[in-house]
Amino acid sequence: MNQGFTLIEALVALIVITLIATVALETQMTTLKLEQAARDTQALRFAISQTLSASRIIPMETLLAAGQSTNGPIHIQVSALTLPDKPAPNQWLKWELYSFARPTLKAEVFTRPNEP
Repeated sequence: MNQGFTLIEALVALIVITLIATVALETQMTTLKLEQAARDTQALRFAISQTLSASRIIPMETLLAAGQSTNGPIHIQVSALTLPDKPAPNQWLKWELYSFARPTLKAEVFTRPNEP
């Protein structure tokens, strides 16, 4: 009687296992990339809400003196803008936020400083 596997059968089994493992790893890598993108997006949303809170609490002069800051994985830059065609007061703060991990993930927020 013929017992055991032939070399061809063992090679076919090895190829099938390799293909299944490759597909599983590709799926896992895609899932990890999507999870990281979601994490970066959530960090940017959180930074935007903190930026809006800071713009109401911290005086404009203090914010402009700081200029740039980081909030974990998010870079924040603030600058002052004036609108030339509008009557005074027309001062606005421009907040530029972007992720260090994903520079294409960015947001611009415009706030108006509190009037005295």
